[in-house]
Amino acid sequence: MAALALACGACVPVPEPASAPEAASLDRAKAVSAGRLATLQKLRLVDVPTPTGPARSLFNGRDLGDWDSWLGYPDPAVTYRDDPGVTPLGTSRDRTGDFAVRMIDGAPAVWIKGETWGSLVHRADLRDYHLRLEFKWGEKTYAPREALPQNNGLLY
Repeated sequence: MAALALACGACVPVPEPASAPEAASLDRAKAVSAGRLATLQKLRLVDVPTPTGPARSLFNGRDLGDWDSWLGYPDPAVTYRDDPGVTPLGTSRDRTGDFAVRMIDGAPAVWIKGETWGSLVHRADLRDYHLRLEFKWGEKTYAPREALPQNNGLLY
């Protein structure tokens, strides 16, 4: 299980040089479809502020009551189309069991099926925070990312 600790505003990228033609050729569709968005970067933490209060866990270990879910298209293959011809499933309509709390490695964890693209958003108004999380990938992959590397989907 990998652990990830991030500090908002405290990461300084040290990019590897990219060729001008490669950088110029990137477009939105390629970025969204996991095309090469940028070169690999090395990050280092600098000027990490001291916490001003105790840590607050956003996951209560029992349910997803403090979270809103959103699900994309029933057929993820249409995700990149300009006119997919269908409407996303939308918010708080997780009737397919895409999000759940399960016991994983002996502890409660947020489990995400991953077959339909979606998101979980916490209802709290948060700012100026440090984020710490653990994530673990399952064995299954789904269209349109079957042959692409897995990612944790974290938008921070």
